[in-house]
Amino acid sequence: MTKDEVEQHFIADTKDHCMTIISADEDTVRRHLMFSENGSSVYRYDIHTWPGYLMVTGDMGTYVFSRIHDMFNFFQTGSPNFKINEGYWSEKLDAINSHCGADASIKEYLPEEFTKMIKEEFNQWIENWEIEPNNANEVWDALQNDVLDDVGDEQNDYNNAYSFESGNLNFYDAPFSNCREYNYHFRWILYAIVDGIAQYKASTKKIDTKVDL
Repeated sequence: MTKDEVEQHFIADTKDHCMTIISADEDTVRRHLMFSENGSSVYRYDIHTWPGYLMVTGDMGTYVFSRIHDMFNFFQTGSPNFKINEGYWSEKLDAINSHCGADASIKEYLPEEFTKMIKEEFNQWIENWEIEPNNANEVWDALQNDVLDDVGDEQNDYNNAYSFESGNLNFYDAPFSNCREYNYHFRWILYAIVDGIAQYKASTKKIDTKVDL
């Protein structure tokens, strides 16, 4: 699922949510904010901050980030529009419990991207080495049988690719990192953080009541 699609899901999932400020002390940056639909646990999330940390808990898992004293300043985008920085923000993730057990992760494997990458590497091999059509067809058949016929298990797919070698075609330096992307839960949580901070800032913004005389 693309980042934009996750954003639209987040908006739909939380359209009836309201923010409850359970506690907030700006001097010590200790806050507890709850976002839910009348207290329901469905898509509920809570944001907690204390010096140097921000934690999100709730229906979509638990994520703990650490970077600067007030983590609201770290995540605040300064824009009314949703903007998330998965790469940089993921580097500040200290702990995760996304209800996925031992396989908890912020990324997921995309078999279709693996297949695409293998085909691109094959085509590049043909162009770079000016392979004769008959030889190319022979290698492609082997590639189909040994690598592409049963794609789906991440480790097995990588092992098949690493062990494949025909002529001078191999996948030792293939960009396997392109076969993974940030998953739905992690992106959803990042949108929740950005939106939650924006709501809190808007609710606590001081209104200048001074008028010109």
